[in-house]
Amino acid sequence: MRLDCDNKAVRAIDASFGAFFTMKDCGVYDYTGFGVYHKQGIARYDRVFMATSNTANPTAVGLHLYSDSAVSDSEFTGGGIPLKLVAGGNRISNIWANSGAEACISLEPFDNSTTHINTSMVNVYAGEVDGGAISKPIIKMVGTAAQKVQEVQFSNSYLVTASGSPATKINGGILMDYCDAIAISNIVIRGNGLAATANFYCDYFTKISNSKTITITDCIIKDVNKNPIYIVSSVDQAVVVSGCSFYNWAVDALVTGAEAAAVRCGNGMAANITGCTFHVDTGSATPYAADCNLAGDVSFVNNIVSYANATVIDAASGIPRYIIQRSGNAQVNNYSIANSTIASTTVNNAGRNYLDTGTVVSNSPSTQVLSLRTFSNVSQQQVYIASVSQEGNESTTVMYMLNVYGPDAKAIKITGDTTNISLAFTGLDLELTVDGGFPDPLTWLWAITRLV
Repeated sequence: MRLDCDNKAVRAIDASFGAFFTMKDCGVYDYTGFGVYHKQGIARYDRVFMATSNTANPTAVGLHLYSDSAVSDSEFTGGGIPLKLVAGGNRISNIWANSGAEACISLEPFDNSTTHINTSMVNVYAGEVDGGAISKPIIKMVGTAAQKVQEVQFSNSYLVTASGSPATKINGGILMDYCDAIAISNIVIRGNGLAATANFYCDYFTKISNSKTITITDCIIKDVNKNPIYIVSSVDQAVVVSGCSFYNWAVDALVTGAEAAAVRCGNGMAANITGCTFHVDTGSATPYAADCNLAGDVSFVNNIVSYANATVIDAASGIPRYIIQRSGNAQVNNYSIANSTIASTTVNNAGRNYLDTGTVVSNSPSTQVLSLRTFSNVSQQQVYIASVSQEGNESTTVMYMLNVYGPDAKAIKITGDTTNISLAFTGLDLELTVDGGFPDPLTWLWAITRLV
């Protein structure tokens, strides 16, 4: 059966009351409000097509689905939201959802007394939100403080972002706000890559706020123009990112600063990044794998990073952007670098491994005080081991523990074979004192390693 509303009927079918509604082998066209409207559950849809104009009817909803229902082998297109799930317990499989003005699929509680728990979406093709100059998500999961969207499985699906018409179109992938226990796996997304413009691009793969217990596994994330994964704020637990492949993100002129990170953590947010591949083949100097801001935390373990650019870790400039840029807490372990070089002996200039290395020269027969570095940054005020060694054939060496907490740091000697050189703090300035008994001039090699 075909129901043609001719852009006149607000609702093609009003199924507000009465469960066990079934629709099969039907088409619904050109509704101004709803293709089918439910307020009760246990509905079944199979081989159904719903379509309306998103220009003439920019707020229309194709299927407004309540709880414990199933939709299979069907397509929904146009309007504001082609497929809207307003309660939980639904099973969505083998469907297409295209060209909404606000989103293609929406998961939002009907009201503050309606729970939205336990929904599965598998084998979904969704994309191309026609939202104009405002970034709009393809998949929208938005709950409230009273009713979160919970326990959702979204897997084995494909998301496609903006096509070339109209010229102004900004798409995001999956937007999560007030969500809990969301498992996203085996999703492929394709952004706009080098074809992007300031008004036509893919904003993100996932964008997360006010949520917890989020896992993103085994996804292929390609040509996203800004942050593929953006953990914005108020996410109670570290977002797990595992087994994902990131390809050519943030490779155009649209991005600056933290927007260039494949995984971006907002202030105080955290991510556990394991077993992922990060690859850029355009030669861009912009992207890096992870960003962790302020009091946040990134664990970056067993990942592979490869770039066409010759420099993967640009620590010499103080911006190790290609692996990780951060001012929070970071662990960077067991990673592999392909076809690239490290531009400095400083592997992670902001945290683990060497905090800093360098040389100073004593060139006077009298006692000299040589400045090594200042610990003015609060995030660097921790505990370190510092070593100073004489360059050349001699073996004059000392090692100190540095306790750099608060305004008065202390240097405590651990070992050394001479009393002619010593380390001490003046405030937060670490200084090397060299007496006049050494030949002139003499180079001293120093290194500082973080302990905790």
